[in-house]
Amino acid sequence: MIITIINLTSENIPNEEVQRVIRAINRQIAEDFEPCSSFGAKLRLEGNSSSKPSAQSPVDMRGDAILYLWDKTNMKDALGYHFNNKGIPHGFVFTELSKKLGEDWSVTLAHEALELIGDPQVNLLVQGPHPHPNGSGKIVFHRYEMCDAVQDEAYEIGHVKVSNCVLPLYFTETDEAGGRNEQTPLTSPIELWPPAKLHHILKNSIHSVCFWLTLIIAFCPPSPARAEPFEPNVLPLESYEPNTIGYTFDNDDVPFMDFKVSVKYRLFPHIIRDNVSHDSNLYLAFTGRFGQYIAYRQSSPVIGKRFNPKLIWRQNNLAPFDYIDFSYVHESNGQSINSLQQYLRARENAMLRDGNADFANDYLSRGWDYLEVNAKHMWPNENNLTSGYLSAKYFLANGLFQGVSEEYNSWESNPEGKSRKAVNGLSGILKRQFKTGAIKKLALILETGYVRPFKYSTARVEAGTKLEELPITFWWQTGYGSDLAQYYKKTASWGVEMEIGSF
Repeated sequence: MIITIINLTSENIPNEEVQRVIRAINRQIAEDFEPCSSFGAKLRLEGNSSSKPSAQSPVDMRGDAILYLWDKTNMKDALGYHFNNKGIPHGFVFTELSKKLGEDWSVTLAHEALELIGDPQVNLLVQGPHPHPNGSGKIVFHRYEMCDAVQDEAYEIGHVKVSNCVLPLYFTETDEAGGRNEQTPLTSPIELWPPAKLHHILKNSIHSVCFWLTLIIAFCPPSPARAEPFEPNVLPLESYEPNTIGYTFDNDDVPFMDFKVSVKYRLFPHIIRDNVSHDSNLYLAFTGRFGQYIAYRQSSPVIGKRFNPKLIWRQNNLAPFDYIDFSYVHESNGQSINSLQQYLRARENAMLRDGNADFANDYLSRGWDYLEVNAKHMWPNENNLTSGYLSAKYFLANGLFQGVSEEYNSWESNPEGKSRKAVNGLSGILKRQFKTGAIKKLALILETGYVRPFKYSTARVEAGTKLEELPITFWWQTGYGSDLAQYYKKTASWGVEMEIGSF
């Protein structure tokens, strides 16, 4: 197989440099890749008859496939990609974008060349375990991609960086004794390579532990409270945020069933009482939010939208507040897309499956650790109870549980893209609950970022009533953060929800 390389970088990369890289990649193919995969090819630099690539009729192709080096982009800022065009294996490497994102263009070229060799017609699939934690035990089809699993890794051949790749034993359903991948310690089938794997395991372990602890505690009968004069009949499990089931309508999405579970659990109450203060408490809280897209998407998928474990130190009776919480928090959406290659593939799959490529945005990985201070003050009277809340968050660039924060990526190419601290961080809630009348609750929530406050703000209004004994809340919101995956995007939303254990 001969792969034609066409240099269309407006002389930003001289042909002499391209030829040096091609020699290194040809060595990689011959010495590292072909002996283990039985797939071979040679890259060959050819002249060009036009300053622009021609996908419909690649007249400069003098081989079996063609890869263009180009200093422009035309596919959502991809570093590179390959595809099949009327039977001709065809691809691009965007050199300027590679430079901006800190990846050598030689690594991208090696990546695309190896994957083009392995699947020139872009039509091969291989069976393997479901990539999502909720799909444990299921077997699905994966694309036969040689470099995506280790796409952040590279090594050198003759002082030229080339992409790492996986070998055939990677594409097996079970572990193979003695199996290996050429340049990495990856030995298990279809998995991520550390540190990506370690980071993935840590994040999902946090989510899984908190979620299952919540369910176990919720469905186990509460242990009898100790007969303490200062806390009679205390149950070990309490609501934290309102637990809700409802329907949400966003102006940039199809409607979905929206449900949230939120609990807190008091840790070491007697130790803290005896050694610290009767006015102090330590809590472990967890909030999870999920959306189910019934009827609007194939198979009505349930998509994780928020996983929010929190360790809280509460100090009660700190005038003028009823309490102040000091918290260390992890928040993420539990999703996995963190590279352009994954994103482009997800968009393609979403288009084929549901007819809307933007549905792939729900699977963009977001995550932060942050420090938080919350304060509450209540003004009770005979007919109603008014509560006020103030909150301040500080998002960490590198946290204990999250590691490096995952937020907007430049390759998403969204003009609204911005950091989380630009839209979230400072908030206030004013809520009034009524003992009589049709309206049982009114609430106003305001939030803005702490970088240039009030430049990007969010407002939410809630009104609650009761149908018989069923608490129902109607709400409307404009601003940011309706969905963590696209927290930076301004949307208008409304919905109706049932609050469990409210009013």
